[in-house]
Amino acid sequence: MGIITPTVKRQRKLTIDNRTDWDTRALRTVFLKVLNENIKFEGPLKHLIRPKVVYSRGRYSGYAYLRSGTMKLRLPRPTDRCSHCTDGNLYRAVIDGKLVDPTPCEHCNGTNKRPGGPRLNTFKVGWLFEHELAHCRGYQHKGMCSLNDYARATVENYPYLDGITISPRIEKKKPPGDRRRENEARIDARIASWETKLKRASNALKKLRRQKKYYERTADK
Repeated sequence: MGIITPTVKRQRKLTIDNRTDWDTRALRTVFLKVLNENIKFEGPLKHLIRPKVVYSRGRYSGYAYLRSGTMKLRLPRPTDRCSHCTDGNLYRAVIDGKLVDPTPCEHCNGTNKRPGGPRLNTFKVGWLFEHELAHCRGYQHKGMCSLNDYARATVENYPYLDGITISPRIEKKKPPGDRRRENEARIDARIASWETKLKRASNALKKLRRQKKYYERTADK
């Protein structure tokens, strides 16, 4: 007698409602990596995790409902402004508690542009998601230990997120003339559809006229 292996229904772990311009695919990669690491220690999920991603006022924040799959993550808006500049495109160093004369920022060379363009701090996103995931599993702040510490959002604690970049979505621009060709193709399809209907109507009328003539010929018999 053979061994019967029970069929295991595959459960989807994650569905994202992204209301921002940040790349959904990159966010999904970060969330899934954190989820897989979390499952190793906490066990299987009891709920489908449903993060809703919205904009914040410049901070990484969020909230989640206890023992559920619902959470909201607030992320900063995309900007290419250098986060190290403190005075326009100048950087004021602090020495002995005093601001020294402004000098060009060493991080952007005085351009006030972030090298590499707009991007999120991947480790902060990973930490924030794991923090809210703990709430979804039923943990409150007093039982979350190091997950309450914002300083934990580093490569040392999330080495598996190193190298992942979260940038804004790149919208593919259609070449000039594409819209015109699409409209022409749509009109051609409608013409073909109505021509087909016209042919069917013509055949139906021919059949009905033949039937009428038959009844007219046989009416006096």
